Amino acid sequence: MKRIDFVKGHAGFDEIILLYGDQNEPGAELEVGLPLLFKPSLGAIEAGFLYPPEKGGDVKVKMIDSTSRDYITMCGGLTQVLGKAVVETDIGRYFKIKVTEPKTQIIVETDSGVIPITVEVAHGAAKKVWANMKAYVDECYAGGVRPVKIGDVHAVNVGISPPRMEYLVTRVDELERAYPGVDFWAKKQPAFDVLMSLYQTFMKNEKIPGDFFYGAFYDLRPETRGNGRVMFRFSPTSFQENTRIEWACGTGTVAIGLAMAANGDVSGDGETRTLFEVGSHRIVGDKQMFTELTLETTHGRVVDADFSHSLIEMLASGKIYSPITSQEL
Repeated sequence: MKRIDFVKGHAGFDEIILLYGDQNEPGAELEVGLPLLFKPSLGAIEAGFLYPPEKGGDVKVKMIDSTSRDYITMCGGLTQVLGKAVVETDIGRYFKIKVTEPKTQIIVETDSGVIPITVEVAHGAAKKVWANMKAYVDECYAGGVRPVKIGDVHAVNVGISPPRMEYLVTRVDELERAYPGVDFWAKKQPAFDVLMSLYQTFMKNEKIPGDFFYGAFYDLRPETRGNGRVMFRFSPTSFQENTRIEWACGTGTVAIGLAMAANGDVSGDGETRTLFEVGSHRIVGDKQMFTELTLETTHGRVVDADFSHSLIEMLASGKIYSPITSQEL
């Protein structure tokens, strides 16, 4: 067994593990990282292996995912946790990233492209993290952003490679029009049945391999102080009834922004800022989170995007034994 250093945090309750790439064999991120993503080990949604930069940035990240058990090109929550970790853990010093107040700039190299991160810093603590997702926006458009119709429901498919990263984004008022009387914010069985049927029909029609892809819906009728509401349903695998927390998702938020542009919900040209309430306030109460999304559009097409979660926390750091040895690799 091999002892490796880790930092663990969460962004909107999506737990992330950060690992030092030079403590592992090159190309062995899946073999080393996947056992750590599942209990009784550390447990997390994604892991990021950190390496010295190759293209003039500050740090390079290779990401793996617990659901697909494969590499992914981008994780928005990981960018949030990494920004906070650079300021508040040894990661910043390890990669010689200078932390300054009131703002620290970090250039992250990912398989999606270069992701600039801005951390608002006060008294040595990260207060807010902004991730610029232009590279991911370009990747999504390259994969295709298109309107689709599933039965009586109009939606937007945001698809990138690999297929596991496809999104199906719907507006709640569109769902309500097709399914009157179903409360899609209540987290009850009728809404679950509708969403399951939509996602499964879409996957069958589009011949999407496997049984998993991302789904999300949004509503421009806020309940509290936001401009809209979002809910991320990683259907068909999760719809937890009566859970008083909601999961945030950075790439999903950007996908929603692209769907909003496709639906004409943002202006054709200029900057649009949306403060999303994550989930329904009547369910989550004082656990309400927010995700801020800023879009720059030209002729109705998103050309730039920045986002930030309201809740990012460091959870643990230390050393853990990997069940994979260098001899086995």
